[in-house]
Amino acid sequence: LAQQQRQQEALEELHAVYGLPERGRKNPLGTKAGKQWFEGGLTALGLTVPRTPRGGVSISGDALTALRVHQADGSTAARVLDLMLVCAGVTAKYAEIAKFVVGDRVYAGIGQDQASGRWAMTRPSLTNLGKRGAAKVAQRGVFLPEVDHVLMAFDMDQVDMRGIAGLSQDRAYMALFAPGMDAHAEIAQLVLGDRSRREDAKPIGHGWNYGRGSRAISDSTGIPLEVCQQFDREMTNRFPVLCEWREEIRGIGAAGILIDNGFGRKMRCDPHRAYTQAPALAGQGSARDLMCEGLLRLDPQVHAMLRGVVHDEVVLSVPREMVAEVREHVLSALTFTWRDVPITAGASRPGADWAACYAKG
Repeated sequence: LAQQQRQQEALEELHAVYGLPERGRKNPLGTKAGKQWFEGGLTALGLTVPRTPRGGVSISGDALTALRVHQADGSTAARVLDLMLVCAGVTAKYAEIAKFVVGDRVYAGIGQDQASGRWAMTRPSLTNLGKRGAAKVAQRGVFLPEVDHVLMAFDMDQVDMRGIAGLSQDRAYMALFAPGMDAHAEIAQLVLGDRSRREDAKPIGHGWNYGRGSRAISDSTGIPLEVCQQFDREMTNRFPVLCEWREEIRGIGAAGILIDNGFGRKMRCDPHRAYTQAPALAGQGSARDLMCEGLLRLDPQVHAMLRGVVHDEVVLSVPREMVAEVREHVLSALTFTWRDVPITAGASRPGADWAACYAKG
């Protein structure tokens, strides 16, 4: 009943705030008008519309989850997708997980359906299990380690940004990732004059790297337009080589030429959306293989401990007596230099379940 109430409230917000048509229908999102509303909204935001194998608009849980992964928390797109996921029942996570239990375990599907090659875990989906907000974190609590083990999570640090730094070879931008630097805080200081505004700089920076306009970033994040415009001017002045690289990669994508992610893996861009999609594919595609590079550096004994890959995070089930040893080894494997850019990672605390890895205090 609580889930049904949440679904009804989500539908009402989609109707009242975001203009979803056909109020009163049992499944307005599944109607022709509902799908046209969804397609039009995504197109207006410059986002790729997920499609079914026959070319129709897809509003499946997996499609919505894959799209949600790349939206900044607090953006209009993120809010609409979160509401749609509630309506689709995807946020009824425990019920979803229960569908895929075999014995006392769940064997999730893993695929790389995105053009960037990034992995997604499905059946059940893990990509909508966030780390922000107590409710999201709590859902991770059902993921348990082996007996006498603990779970540990390792996150790549700003890996999309580091990928773009390596691809563009903008030395000024690359300097933001020198040892001991916090790139988001440094950009906040350089552009906004205040290191403490790193959380403002973070979503603007990701959008700016991929060519989103100041108004679009402002509308999606709620950050004042004048701040986004100031950010654009300062970043353009400080990182001209990065800007030149973006124009070059856009030209490649617009010409229908396959984009190289820096590891020799080719990615296809929609020529009509090359302005944002080409640099996004390059950044996300390089991030995917930077993660793979780190995983390949792991000792085979540690490969057996892998339990999941979500976004830029890997989760391991580690014997209690090996926590310190495994932490040191994994961080070493995920720390290397690529195209003169340091690639680094962080480790969570060991936890009795996945949620406990992020416990405060």
